[in-house]
Amino acid sequence: MRLPFFLACYCANGKCDVEDGKQLCKCNPGFGNYSEEECRACNCGPGTNCVFQYNRYGKSKICLCKPGFHEKNGKCVGKSCSTESECEYPFKCLDQGDGEERFCALESCAIGDNCEYPLECVDLGDKGGKVCKRKLCSEESDCKYPLTCVDLGDRDGKKCAYESCTEEKDYCEFPLKCIANGNGEHVCARQNCTVNDDCEYPLKCVDYGDGDGRVCTGK
Repeated sequence: MRLPFFLACYCANGKCDVEDGKQLCKCNPGFGNYSEEECRACNCGPGTNCVFQYNRYGKSKICLCKPGFHEKNGKCVGKSCSTESECEYPFKCLDQGDGEERFCALESCAIGDNCEYPLECVDLGDKGGKVCKRKLCSEESDCKYPLTCVDLGDRDGKKCAYESCTEEKDYCEFPLKCIANGNGEHVCARQNCTVNDDCEYPLKCVDYGDGDGRVCTGK
């Protein structure tokens, strides 16, 4: 919303805006609101924003770090890596845009792009922008078959994921099979295929166009 011509507004390193009749200073990327009229540089790391909060000594900076990163000495730092195998799924070994050290981080995306299945493009706002990650859920209907709403034991809550299994105890519901997913886990998933003969009758080899390739399915 544009400001009425009669309202004066000053906003260093940002732009003036109005919400609910109140003037706001919206900061440029990489800057945080230090006062109503000033945005200061975050210097937390590439593509990272911050906020400034009062404490007993005045105002201090708090970096809004991306998933997998934490603040240390005023910077967002993560687990350094050189190969993909050093990162826990769905994190990948990525250059953060500064041409320096590579870290385990979530891959960036644009809404509508196909992230590697079963990940989805999720907008984290100031805490990382649009990244490929598991979709949050509260019940089974929030997830697309064959994913289920699973508690993976982290602080983010339940997510849409394949149900885990073991080769010794394959309790997956037909037509799912207990398959190694390449991340050191066994999950209940559709079996990949190239032709119908690869599938157990009456399943057929189908490409749903969701990034999972051709899979055996009866649905």
